[in-house]
Amino acid sequence: MPRLTPQRLVRGTAYILAALMLCHIVLMLNNSKFSNTIPSYLASGSLGSNPVDSVPPDEETSIAGRRRMASIKAIPVELLQRFARPVPQHLPDQFVQSQLPDRPLLTQQLQQPLLLTRTPFNFTPVEDPLPLIYSLQNANATAILDAMLAINAEHEILNAQFYNGPITEVIVVQVHDRIGYLYLLIDSLRRVKDVEDCLLVFSHDVYSSAINALVRSIRFARVLQIFYPYTKQIYFDRFPGNDPRDCPRDAGLYRARQLGCNNAEWPDKYGHYRESKYTQTKHHWLYKMNRLFERSPVLANFTGQFVFLEEDHYVVEDLLHMLRLMVAARKDLSQNVEILTLGTYEKKPDFTRNTAQVVVDKWVSSFHNMGMSFSRAIWDQIKPCLPAFCSFDDYNWDWSLNHILTKCTKRPFQTMVIRISPRVFHIGQCGVHHKNKVCNPALLSSKLDRMLANNIAKLYPDQLMFNAKLKIRARALKPNGGWGDLRDRRLCSSFFNSSESPPSGLPYDR
Repeated sequence: MPRLTPQRLVRGTAYILAALMLCHIVLMLNNSKFSNTIPSYLASGSLGSNPVDSVPPDEETSIAGRRRMASIKAIPVELLQRFARPVPQHLPDQFVQSQLPDRPLLTQQLQQPLLLTRTPFNFTPVEDPLPLIYSLQNANATAILDAMLAINAEHEILNAQFYNGPITEVIVVQVHDRIGYLYLLIDSLRRVKDVEDCLLVFSHDVYSSAINALVRSIRFARVLQIFYPYTKQIYFDRFPGNDPRDCPRDAGLYRARQLGCNNAEWPDKYGHYRESKYTQTKHHWLYKMNRLFERSPVLANFTGQFVFLEEDHYVVEDLLHMLRLMVAARKDLSQNVEILTLGTYEKKPDFTRNTAQVVVDKWVSSFHNMGMSFSRAIWDQIKPCLPAFCSFDDYNWDWSLNHILTKCTKRPFQTMVIRISPRVFHIGQCGVHHKNKVCNPALLSSKLDRMLANNIAKLYPDQLMFNAKLKIRARALKPNGGWGDLRDRRLCSSFFNSSESPPSGLPYDR
């Protein structure tokens, strides 16, 4: 065996470095072809934090930007290029597809380009020009707020002229700014059997002409848009956004008092001060729920199931079929089941065996917060506990909900959950709680599509099979903090309490 000398070690190291440099150059050349095609703010699945589709100037040329461009390349380039320009006055022809079968097979869909329409009968919709309000570019905060409030006041159901039957289920999607993820979710919803009987509600906390165009291009179901108007996109320099006079997160009470910052007396239980990028999600969640159940005239008489999703979820085509089986099976149970859970964080989902296995267990936020479904009757049980929701020192909506469902309601809520074959998946790799440098939702969704296509015969089971309880090792409920600011608690309470006004300077939206 040759002796390892310093000269050989240096020479070997040089060879390795040269090989790595060569690979880096090849990677850059391979990714560079995307740099002039897809805007980085779309490729990353995000629209950034600046008002109305602004793009950081260094993103177009950075290596990270090109990597993100490549990651979402499964989305049609023509669609992304169209979204990069001002919104057209008429929707493009490629958004319309007629003569689609009611239930296209996944194996066939994998051979076709992604489309945003799935009409159940033969027609070619002719859309009126988009309202001017939807094509605002570089608008100021006042114009964005006016647009949000105007849309909220309209309660307009899109595509109502094409679908006049009763609404069977309401599917609610909470949307931030990751348009790449939202596109994939919408495409998965397009494949869901009987989705044309549903109402799709998109609840936004960012006003974006690109996202609006994507949502308004849907033709396979009725659509309703609502906007959370207290977004930091509008209040970017004051509460509920980032007020420069607020205390730094880690200032500590003594230093905060010395600084004289706005919220010096309101740290959380761990001594930290609020961060708007985290608090907004909890505010948005409760605002959305209250608006749907208490303030929507189009849903005032709806007593069916609501299904709650987020922009980075992905659904299976028999989603509604399974939901209806679960609703029917719940009636025959001897125990109460308040929440139906269609998604799980199963690390190794299995569709090769019985895909109808369900279990009934105590609802735990960290396990059962994805693809939740419940009715207005259940919301009426939750509503008296909302003051505790707003006062609980945790910036997470699901942990706050877990708190009131175990401490405030008459009994802890139970859930029926699909065991190893979830119908809702989480494909989010980048966002508030994810710091991955490379985001590739298209790759993950393609893997899910292949898995489902290979097991298409296992979908649409005739009946559910109840299994033993999952051995969930739930941690003791310990609040995460981030919700000690009195202003956050007041704003939260104002959504459902008519006697509570928002903090000074914020508009009423009642």
